[in-house]
Amino acid sequence: MPNEAAERGGLGQAVKAFISYSWSTPAHEAWVLQLASRLMQDGVEIILDKWDLKPGHDAHAFMEKMVTDPSVNKVLMICDRIYAEKADGRRGGVGAESQIMSPALYGKTSQDKFAAAITELKDGGEPWIPTFYKGRIYFDFSRDDNYEASYEELLRWLVGKPQHIKPDLGQVPPHIAGPTSGTLPTQSRYRRAEEAVRGGTPAAAGLIREFGEALAAEFEVRRIKKDERPFDDHVVQEIVSARPFVTQLIGIVTAVARYGADSRTIDELGHVFESVGRLMYRPSHITSWSEWDFDAYRFTSNEIFLASIAVLLRERRYDIARSILERGYLLNDSEGGSRGRLSDFTDFSHHLRSLEARKQRLNSNRISLHADMLQEAYNHRSPNFDEIMQADFLLYMRSCVAADRSNSYPGWYPVTMVFAARRFSPFEIFARAESRRVSAEVMPLLGVNSVDDFRAFFASYFAKPNARPRFDYFPLELEVLTNLEHLGTRD
Repeated sequence: MPNEAAERGGLGQAVKAFISYSWSTPAHEAWVLQLASRLMQDGVEIILDKWDLKPGHDAHAFMEKMVTDPSVNKVLMICDRIYAEKADGRRGGVGAESQIMSPALYGKTSQDKFAAAITELKDGGEPWIPTFYKGRIYFDFSRDDNYEASYEELLRWLVGKPQHIKPDLGQVPPHIAGPTSGTLPTQSRYRRAEEAVRGGTPAAAGLIREFGEALAAEFEVRRIKKDERPFDDHVVQEIVSARPFVTQLIGIVTAVARYGADSRTIDELGHVFESVGRLMYRPSHITSWSEWDFDAYRFTSNEIFLASIAVLLRERRYDIARSILERGYLLNDSEGGSRGRLSDFTDFSHHLRSLEARKQRLNSNRISLHADMLQEAYNHRSPNFDEIMQADFLLYMRSCVAADRSNSYPGWYPVTMVFAARRFSPFEIFARAESRRVSAEVMPLLGVNSVDDFRAFFASYFAKPNARPRFDYFPLELEVLTNLEHLGTRD
């Protein structure tokens, strides 16, 4: 699988970086390990002695290779007092590395290969740094409150994506053209919220709300401004440009699922979906519009909700998913104020006429451009596309249960099921629901109390004419996808 972060940065392959540091204290070693692990997650291949120097290996040869090997793009020194003293005194492994790095730094090796991360300052505020490196670039990690800014600066240096780039004449400004060329406006709020959830701090719910407000405000200023281009081109462009923001929200949902989920935090997640979802409808200040005008927001709102449920199912947080599905959403604000009508989750499912027009304009024979765009986006992302389809299918089945009770049509249309029309195995959640314990947790997600209730609904509802959705003449194998025969049959 190609490295996604490297691809986003426009790199042919991942950057490889060697970290030099001192085993000063267990806390310092843990800090270095945490930094190295996060850089790995963000697409930088880190070489670290704890990972790569095996027993019996020549430590000196290993360090020399890391400094001189052209395949190692970057060398990062983690500098505290002990590191600086060992480097200047030529003591221990740090001293040996310094003797290798010093001539390389002043020789033919690219000077941009080396940098220092400072974790400790002297009493006078000067950084602890080796003498041979004085006067050169360093990243200041000495203050916890500046960690995120320093980390982003370091990551940009490692992958060769500085924040400030001189744009080509006549090109779209970098902060609009793509997420890798400038910091997302919601980045700081995202990081604060995600870290607060991970840390279990009482402020987590409030920080999620602040992120949601910033996200909705950012989407609002990106409202499509029409020009001579086909409108569907605008829609597709906005959908793609919104995806880095979607990724941030997915990151928060993942953190909530894994590290913290009190009732207020879950409620604030619902408010984020609601804040973005309101953009699907005409605001009071717009007096001339077409229903197509809101299609980018409708796609993104659907994607956000779908991906979030996919994450919660993957993490087996059926309790949170149930709360999200059972709550009401105050979305339609088209009269300049709330009309007092709560919608359910199906209001995040819309038929996008602009994409149908695009199919016709491009003379495409694809069944669903909506489904194609989701598949393309999540083939190499988390959640993956199979998890997206699983969530889409579960939401559809829940809406069928509701439709059966109200004698209406299902409110959720499962666009991705075009890729499941020839699938002959159950989705994971239904495979797991062979267990009686798991089925007892899963059935409420479908809006029923038990496996017996679900089977009774199934037999009644899908016996109706045209009840089963079809894609390109292929009906969904619903009995297979739901694992109907085997639900709740195992201890």
